[in-house]
Amino acid sequence: MKDQILEYYLDKGIDITMRKMEKDGESFTIYDLNTQMKSHAYLRFMPDKIKVYMRYGDVDVIDLNQDLEQIIRDINSSVHSCVQGRDYMDDSWYKLLTEAGYTV
Repeated sequence: MKDQILEYYLDKGIDITMRKMEKDGESFTIYDLNTQMKSHAYLRFMPDKIKVYMRYGDVDVIDLNQDLEQIIRDINSSVHSCVQGRDYMDDSWYKLLTEAGYTV
């Protein structure tokens, strides 16, 4: 499922950067969605869920036991919350979110 999710966003022109993150004494791989918004959005793939790490310690949890379309909607919703009242973001994210029906 991880490959399908990443492929979807790459096909939409989203720049994804993979790197290591350390949190609570644990080191793991994250995928930075490079939102260029007020908040970042880092995806951490786990066996049955995705954690989306954002600014101010916010973390959304997305169930991987859903269909791909719902997972994409959930990730988009998390990324949309990264705007946090600002009016700037990566152009690819602007296009993707407006096509998905979000007001940005």
